Amino acid sequence: MTQIEVYNRRDTEITFRWALRFQAVCKSLGCEVKTTIAATALDLWKRVYMGKNLFMPPRWMNRWFRRAYHGGLVFVFQRGFAKQVTYYDIKSLYPYVLANRPYPDTGSIRHFPDRPTLENIHDFEGFSQVTIEYPDCYFPILPVVVKNCLLTCTGTYSGMWTHVELREAEKRGAVIVSVEDQC
Repeated sequence: MTQIEVYNRRDTEITFRWALRFQAVCKSLGCEVKTTIAATALDLWKRVYMGKNLFMPPRWMNRWFRRAYHGGLVFVFQRGFAKQVTYYDIKSLYPYVLANRPYPDTGSIRHFPDRPTLENIHDFEGFSQVTIEYPDCYFPILPVVVKNCLLTCTGTYSGMWTHVELREAEKRGAVIVSVEDQC
């Protein structure tokens, strides 16, 4: 056998042994091995830690919620070449936020199309369609889609955001002019 064949065979053996061990660990924890690590972790969480069935919102509500979902924003503070660069990966905070921050209880979802209020934004986790007046500032935080571009703007405009985002915008001086719909 050539050196590359020996290497490939050993690499395959290592991967196979790892897969057997992983399968045994999953079985001992009470879950099934899925096609991805993420799917396996979700299966473990559902079977062992979830405790109750999750409420699955109807399709119209799911589409409604998604109006508040926006992609990530990248801000360039200074252009050019640098010898040393500092960057922050906010996505890495996702597991921390899931474990340590309040999260909406899907079993208690309420839709308020006829009586949305500012108080609901302050008292509950959720989503609201609002018109907001955002003061002039260097980095406004509420994203809005304009001509298929994700922007953050100042001035008066409407959109759908989470209550967490709206409360933070208020802390930064934004004023919620009207609440059109909320859940």
